[in-house]
Amino acid sequence: ALIPGPPLYDQLASASVAITKNFQNRNIIDNKRYPAHISLHLGGISRSEVAALTNSLAEHVRAYLGGPVHATRLYTGFRGFIGVGVDVSTSLNALVKEVRNTCNLVQEHTPVVRPHLLGRWSRLSADQRMQVLKFGTYKANNANDLHLSVAEVDEEDQDEALAIADKYLTLPQDVKIHKIELIDVGHHNESWTVLASWSS
Repeated sequence: ALIPGPPLYDQLASASVAITKNFQNRNIIDNKRYPAHISLHLGGISRSEVAALTNSLAEHVRAYLGGPVHATRLYTGFRGFIGVGVDVSTSLNALVKEVRNTCNLVQEHTPVVRPHLLGRWSRLSADQRMQVLKFGTYKANNANDLHLSVAEVDEEDQDEALAIADKYLTLPQDVKIHKIELIDVGHHNESWTVLASWSS
């Protein structure tokens, strides 16, 4: 996970918390339990490989700390999602590839498929299955989906929640990469446990 610097980091939490005060929010960004972040890669890993992955990531990600993040605009998605788009610059795209390729080496050594992917295995295409076995996720090639989450509300509340977010966020905005972290989010993204952290 990439943790952006201020003021965007604080603005995202303020927007998400304000939305939560008015609507049911299934994606709360409060900078306490769940910090503002960009997910660089979301895949499974064996506990026995965490140390190896941590050491390998440390060699590759430090060079990107303090690098640029260009947040572009608020947008809405399916199921009431509200997020902030991110410009996939050359350096940010390179960081995603570094993380993906590092995870690929570990995945090939000790393959792990997250339970929710096993549950839908029969519905995945051959290409998606190949990506899961290679990278731990079938979204490994989609760096253009990088974003910062703000909230996920009921669809009938989405427009009003978007208007609240707009009051708190200054966009477009350029900030620096403050931290890069290796996170255990659980099988269903229900937790946020920091396994390793590198900061600028």
